[in-house]
Amino acid sequence: MIRGYLARLDAALRRTRTPSFPLAWLFAPGANALEFALRNTVASLVALGIAFWMALGEPQWAAMTVWITAQGSRGESLSKGRWRLVGTLIGMVGAIGLVAAFPQTPWLFIPALALWAALCTGLATLFHNFRAYAFVLAAYTCAIIATAAIAAPSHVFEIAMARGTYIVLGVVCEMLAGVVFSSSLARRARHNMRRDLSEGIAATCTLLADVLEGKPLSEAAIAAVYARTLRLHDQMEFTVVELGHRDREIANAYEAIGMLSQIVSRGLGMQARLACTPGRSPETAHLVAQVGQFLRDLPDSVTACIVASPPGSSGKTFNILPRSFSGRSPDGSREGSPGGAPGAIRERGLALLACIDRAQHEAVLHAVAAGRADPEGAYPGGAYPGIAHPGDTGPKKAGSGEGGLGEGAFGEAGSKRAFEDAVILRGLSLILSEYDILFSHLETGPEAMPTEPRHRLRRVLNWRVSLHNGLRSAIAICLAGLVWHVTAWPQGAAFISFIAVVVGRFATVDNTVLASNQFFYGACFAALASIVPVFFLLPVANGFEGLCLSIAPFMFMGGLAVRNPSTANAAGSFVTFFPVLVGLDNYGRMDELSWCNTTLSLLLGLGAGVVIFRCVLPFDVDQLCRMLREQCARGLDRICRPRRRIPDERRWVGRITQGMERVIRYAGADITPVMRSELQALLSAMTLGRNLLFLRCFIGDPACPAWLSDEIGSFFRVASERHRWRPGLGPATDRLIVRLEQALGTMGDDEAFPVSRALGALLVIRHEWSRSRAWLEGRTMRAGRTAAALPDADHRMNA
Repeated sequence: MIRGYLARLDAALRRTRTPSFPLAWLFAPGANALEFALRNTVASLVALGIAFWMALGEPQWAAMTVWITAQGSRGESLSKGRWRLVGTLIGMVGAIGLVAAFPQTPWLFIPALALWAALCTGLATLFHNFRAYAFVLAAYTCAIIATAAIAAPSHVFEIAMARGTYIVLGVVCEMLAGVVFSSSLARRARHNMRRDLSEGIAATCTLLADVLEGKPLSEAAIAAVYARTLRLHDQMEFTVVELGHRDREIANAYEAIGMLSQIVSRGLGMQARLACTPGRSPETAHLVAQVGQFLRDLPDSVTACIVASPPGSSGKTFNILPRSFSGRSPDGSREGSPGGAPGAIRERGLALLACIDRAQHEAVLHAVAAGRADPEGAYPGGAYPGIAHPGDTGPKKAGSGEGGLGEGAFGEAGSKRAFEDAVILRGLSLILSEYDILFSHLETGPEAMPTEPRHRLRRVLNWRVSLHNGLRSAIAICLAGLVWHVTAWPQGAAFISFIAVVVGRFATVDNTVLASNQFFYGACFAALASIVPVFFLLPVANGFEGLCLSIAPFMFMGGLAVRNPSTANAAGSFVTFFPVLVGLDNYGRMDELSWCNTTLSLLLGLGAGVVIFRCVLPFDVDQLCRMLREQCARGLDRICRPRRRIPDERRWVGRITQGMERVIRYAGADITPVMRSELQALLSAMTLGRNLLFLRCFIGDPACPAWLSDEIGSFFRVASERHRWRPGLGPATDRLIVRLEQALGTMGDDEAFPVSRALGALLVIRHEWSRSRAWLEGRTMRAGRTAAALPDADHRMNA
């Protein structure tokens, strides 16, 4: 009977955990949310009790630190606690220096404090994760300590030490609570890392399979895959904290995440190749379909092997294939076939690679032979007499096997079709080669840790946003200081402190208006919730036990709200400021007048911060689009200048990926037509830049003939003559394509393969340039425009 009741209760709770029930996070929370709320409520009360026992002046800061440091995973909490200590120490040193330098000169002290806040928030923008948080904390910790000590400069050291004591106490209590509530930390971290990598691989495989099958793709879906790789890369920093820096699996996972981003970029290039080569043969279309099916089946094999691998196991990251599906051993030789399901996947990959290599070789040779026989019929992109549609008289498939092409499969095809086949097959080979590198990192054992990070993602510094955040913080502090000086408000110091908290806290957030609004709403809820303990419960409570019973329910509910994505930002503000508004003290309780003054200074300070973000250098989507367009234009301009050093491809892909991530984060679930066209333009510019980088690097390739290197060098000199992106690249691309096509009939077989590689990249460049030129020139960046930013906007994604 009891078991039946519990089953019915659990079923009822499951029904309430539906999106249609807005308070499901409160009345039917998940196990993780319950554990998070309980753990941090206990830790904050313990920190508060120790602060009372030590007779500290402001014990609420110890409880606040627990909630500020608490994160969803132990790695995040440990990392944030460590950098919080670093930021607090920097802020303490800065506050002591400022007060010592300007003890009785407010007109010098306030500008100096503003410059300190500007420096810290600007640096926070240039860093990432909790390293940025350390600089943010240094900004407002200095403001809190300095404004509290400006009336008594001789006590600044004691005030700073007290602040440091609160922070250390809260961090230690949160860490100890995490140790008590968490078990098998390394095992769980390793299992979560493998699961996240598996999901990232599955999303990438699905995207590329859709490309090969010709299914329509949304720009938001592509950008979401890129954003997933960035999140995986950022999360690895916390996994390192949990597993240790010497874990060799971490290095291989970093490389694999970087490869995921490159594979998606290869998929976009493949989409362009398919769009500009419609005359491919049925055999090549069959190979494309086989590779697409291979990618469809790959995620299930990866997931199955991860599930089969115990979460606590060490050694190989994934045991999907013994080496790599290309069958290359570390010395480059081919290996035999192992048995089992992983071996079957490997055999499929081997068959596809062998078939693609053979077909590509035959297609290139056939295109050259046809060019020699009929030079006027060499592939210049036009129509050819006497060549039927691929579906009419295409060659018969000889042989059998996984999409196998027999000898002479291209024997009846024309030069144009053979060359288009070579372009498509080259794209397939590139995709499978990228997967080969990916799985070489995931399949090798600990002894095969990469000697250097060759494929890791690289985040690019954004100096303009850093400057804007610094100026905004300086202006906000100066205005708050002016208000304090003019009004002589007794709570003016707290007013400056709260403004510093807001401008520092959201210096690293994209949509600052939305985030600061939610932060302000959370403080308003904290003010309303504090009425109950301040006015009704604490006056009748007796001792620390009564205090705990009065405030613990509110902290617990706040912890549940923090784990709910839709209320996380506001709940973070609630649990942070609730202890401040309760007014905890060893020798008394907060009266009504003190509560009103504290609440007023808090809400006015946070509200002023929200106004600052709306009025001083406001961030909007038009500004973001203009900035991303200018960054892409400058980056492509640097790529095309032959006298400049070849840019790093990881920096180029990382810059575009970060831009798309910012657009997605800013838009949320509402992708407007302007943002959609922006994402499409960014994807096109990234593919354009990658192929230009390939040609720059191909000049120095030993396989590239000298005359071809000269032609490509001349192409870049012509393309970079005109300022920025006025017409220059397009005509230069067309002329080089014509020259190389005309040379097909006169070159030797050994030169045909590098020429085909260069021609494939040039076709992609011409295709993407025709669709991104207007955007790069700024002719489509009109505020409020809802039309697509690129000509034939839907064609590229649906080709």
